Amino acid sequence: YRRQGVQGGSNGRTDSGRGVVYTCAVRNEKQLPLPEYQNVLWDYICFTDRKEFAGKKAGVWEFRMLKEEELGHPADAYYKYKVKPYEVLGEYDYSIWVDPQVQIVGELERFYRIYGHGASFLGFPAYDQDDLYEVLVTSMTEDDENIRLRRKAMQYRKEGFPEHYGMINTQMMFRDHRDEKLRCVMEDWWREMHECKALIDCGFSYAAWKNQFRYALCDLFAEDNAYIRNGDIDLELDLERNE
Repeated sequence: YRRQGVQGGSNGRTDSGRGVVYTCAVRNEKQLPLPEYQNVLWDYICFTDRKEFAGKKAGVWEFRMLKEEELGHPADAYYKYKVKPYEVLGEYDYSIWVDPQVQIVGELERFYRIYGHGASFLGFPAYDQDDLYEVLVTSMTEDDENIRLRRKAMQYRKEGFPEHYGMINTQMMFRDHRDEKLRCVMEDWWREMHECKALIDCGFSYAAWKNQFRYALCDLFAEDNAYIRNGDIDLELDLERNE
């Protein structure tokens, strides 16, 4: 399943370069599922705001602290790390983001080979909603955010962004950091979510459309499939010092 558009520069290669699976657990997040399947050639990194985890590991997960200036705003850091892996993991060529409650249960390399179609972005569609305009309307309240939502809707209509364009489920995303066009999409997504909180998860669709970016989507049920599912392993278990 592929969104129509123009493919970016890179082909999402997993046969060359350095890869990482990563997540970010902040605000006393208690759950971090340990993967049932591990690629020994990849690193597994969890960014955290909990100083007691600095320099430690839980199974394959290596804990890295947020930057000191980010500790006061861990939610902002969470989304920055989620959306812009090329900034926080610049030493890697490609990455797979998983939300902190998601457990890896299958071979992610195979997942990309089957569903990636050479794209530099692979994710899941959001089956419960496909229209960004509906999200903006249902998010409206009586505060200043309401004004921003209305302005965003007017902006998108003026630019010609179509209704029912589709949206993605952001709990797992493969990205090839070597694709400059993908970086442009991520930067635009980051900008949209900062201008309007309702676009935190659904702003990707507009950013991809704006950049004529072609990406790949897997048609499996995102919550439970052969590769990922929600997990409930406690973060406090199996911590060890990372020598």
